Amino acid sequence: MLFKPNRAFWFLLGFVVVHAVSTVVLHQGYATTVAGDALPFLICLIACLAMIRNGWRAEGVLRAFWWLLSLGCGLWAVNQGGWTWYEAVLFRKPPDAAFVDPVLFLHLVPLIAAVGLLPQVPAESRKLYFSTFNTVILTVWWLYAYAFVVVPDEFVLYNADRYNDRFNALYLVENVLLVVVLGLAISAARANWRRLYLHLFCAASLYTVSSLWLNLAIGDGKYYTGSPYDIPYMVTICWFAWIGLRGGAGELAKQPLDTRTQSWIESSPKVAMMAALSLPLFGGWALLWDTSPPELRRFRLALTMLFMIILGVCVFIKQHLLNRALMAMVEVEQRNVLQMKRLQDKLVQKEKLASLGQLVAGAAHEINNPLTAILGFSEILSADPSLSESAQQSVHKIAQQARRTSGLVADLQNFSRTASSDRTLVDVASLVQRSVQIQAMIAEGKNIRIETDLEPSLPRIWGNANRLFQVFTHIAENAIESVQEKGGGSLYLRLRRDSGELVLDFIDNGAGIREPDRVFDPFYTTKPIGGGAGLGLSACYGIIQEHGGEISCSNRDEGGAIFTVRLPAAAERVQAVAANVGSA
Repeated sequence: MLFKPNRAFWFLLGFVVVHAVSTVVLHQGYATTVAGDALPFLICLIACLAMIRNGWRAEGVLRAFWWLLSLGCGLWAVNQGGWTWYEAVLFRKPPDAAFVDPVLFLHLVPLIAAVGLLPQVPAESRKLYFSTFNTVILTVWWLYAYAFVVVPDEFVLYNADRYNDRFNALYLVENVLLVVVLGLAISAARANWRRLYLHLFCAASLYTVSSLWLNLAIGDGKYYTGSPYDIPYMVTICWFAWIGLRGGAGELAKQPLDTRTQSWIESSPKVAMMAALSLPLFGGWALLWDTSPPELRRFRLALTMLFMIILGVCVFIKQHLLNRALMAMVEVEQRNVLQMKRLQDKLVQKEKLASLGQLVAGAAHEINNPLTAILGFSEILSADPSLSESAQQSVHKIAQQARRTSGLVADLQNFSRTASSDRTLVDVASLVQRSVQIQAMIAEGKNIRIETDLEPSLPRIWGNANRLFQVFTHIAENAIESVQEKGGGSLYLRLRRDSGELVLDFIDNGAGIREPDRVFDPFYTTKPIGGGAGLGLSACYGIIQEHGGEISCSNRDEGGAIFTVRLPAAAERVQAVAANVGSA
C-alpha cells in the first residue's frame, strides 16, 4: 500500500517531535541557529535524493515527474544551505535581498510543472513534447513575473521594504497556485495517484500557512532561527521527504482518460498562450501607468522585450512541432482511408464473384440442354438435301450462333467452377516459363518482344498448377493483344520474392487500361462485340483469391500497363515434408 508507515516514517516523526521540543526548551543561541538551519537543509537533501531515486527507477513521463519534484526540493536545499552558510558558518544575519531569495522563489516552479505533466495519463493521450513546451512557457513566465515585480527593487534601485513586501506577496501567490493545481490534480486522479497528490496537497498547504506565519512573525520582530515558528516548516520539509521515500514504493499505474483530465489537457496550452500574451499588457502598464523612477521603467520595458522574444521562440518551436504532428496525422489518415477503400473494393469484388458464380452455375446447366437440342437439329436440317439454299444459310447461321452461345456457357461454367481440391507445391517460375513459351509462339512475327527476369531459388507455393497457369496465360495474352494494338512493343515478366510472398509483374508498353478500377468486374470488356465475354480477368481474380493472394493493375506513366500477382509462399516446414514424401 502506498504511504504505509514504516521505519522511515517513524524516524521522521520522531525527528519532528525532538525538533519541536528543542525549539521550546532551548533558548535563542548558536545551537538553535544550527538546528533551525542545518537540519532542514539535510532533510531537503534527503527528499531530493529520494525523488531522484524514484525517477531513476521510473520511465517516460513518470521519470520527468519525479525529477522535477527532485529539482524543486534541490532548489529548496540550496536556499536552506545559503541560510546555513550565513548564520552557522559566517555568523552573520542574511541580508534582506539575499542571493538565495530567487532560488527560494523558483523552487516552486518545478513542483507546479511536475503536476502539470499529468504523469497518470497514458502516453498515447498526449504528446510529451507539447506538454513540455507548455511547461517551459509557464516557467519562463514565472521567471519574468519575478524579474518584473521583485528584481527592480533588489538590483536596480534597492528598496528593502518594498522588496520584502513584493517578494512575499508574489511568493504567496505562487504557493496558492501550487495548492490549487494539486487540488485539481486530486479531483482528476484515482487510486495511488490520488493518495500521492493528496499528500503533496497537504504538505503544500501546510507550507503556505507556515510561510505566511513566519513572515508575520518576522514583521513583528518575534522570529529567530530555531524558534517555535519553525515547527510547521519542519513538518512540511519532513512531509516532502516522506513523499520521496515512500512515493515510489507503490505502483503508480496509468489511469484511463476521463472528462476532467481531458479538459486539463485541453486547457494547458490555452493557459500557456494566455501567459505569453500577457507580456504586452505588462509592457503597456510599465510604459503608460507605471509611476516608478525612470530607471525602473526602462528596466521593466527592456525586460519585457527580452522575454517576449524568448516566449516567441518557444511558441514558434511548439507551432512547428505541432504542424509536423498534424501533417503526420494527415498522412496516416490518408493511408488508412486508402487501405479501407482497397479492402472495401476487394470485399465488394468478392461478393460480386460469389453471387454471380452461384447464379451462372445454375443458369449454364439449364441453358446447355436446349443448346444441345438446337445444335443437334440444326445439323440434321443442314444434312437435308430438300432444303433450299436460303434455308441452308439460315440453318448454318442458327448453328453458328448456337456454337457461340455454347462457348459463352462454357466460359460461364469455367468462371463459376469452385477451386479444385487437388493442390500441391507449385514452382511458379516453371509455370511462368511455360506460359512465356506459348506466348512466344503467338507473338512470333508480330514485332513483340517477351523478356523475363526470374529470381533464382524462389520458394514454392501451395496451389493448383493448372488454374494458376490459366491465370498467367490469360494475363500474358491480354498484354500481347494490347501491345499488338500499338503495332508492336515488349512484354516484361518479373518474378521476385517480397518477404513471405512471391510477386509476379506483367509489364507491357501497350495501349494501357481504360478503366483500371473495373477490369476485374464480371462482363466488363473493352473488346469489340464477339471479342470476349469479359469474364477472363474476373475468373483470374477469383483463382488468385482462392490461393490467398492478391491481383492488381494500374497504368504506367511511361505508357502501357502493369499487372501484379502476389501469392503467399508455402511454409518451409511444408516444403520440407513434401520433399521427404517425394524422395520416399
